[in-house]
Amino acid sequence: MKNKFLKTVIPFGIAFAMCSCNSEIEMVKNGTLQGYEQTTIGKAFESVLGNPKWTYFETNKGVRVVELKGLPGTETPVIGLYSEYCRNTSEVIIQFTLHTADDLFDIAYCEIGENNPVDCNILTYLAYNNSSTYQAYNCEPFGK
Repeated sequence: MKNKFLKTVIPFGIAFAMCSCNSEIEMVKNGTLQGYEQTTIGKAFESVLGNPKWTYFETNKGVRVVELKGLPGTETPVIGLYSEYCRNTSEVIIQFTLHTADDLFDIAYCEIGENNPVDCNILTYLAYNNSSTYQAYNCEPFGK
């Protein structure tokens, strides 16, 4: 009887956990930022990042975070250092913290490369004012 209970409850718990993670990610991706209501966060940031990946996690202090990681492209010259990117394959990381009591969230942290914080306002401006799509860096000169 105990094994039957565990076989039923554990998969349901895992499925529930997976669904709740997706709902937090979808809330951020489909949300808009104040002053930039013309498009969703997902469309804006994914247009300037290559290979975007969204994840959700909670910190050990209970802070709920949705994180977007992606590759900087040629349209990110303000924050993307070409030579550093080509040597280190740096990622852009944007973290959104979710408020506990409502469906609101903030952009809390941004970086390019490991432990290299950048101004989130620059990333936001770039994402929302870019009329092109992601273009990868051509790192050929560094391979010679």
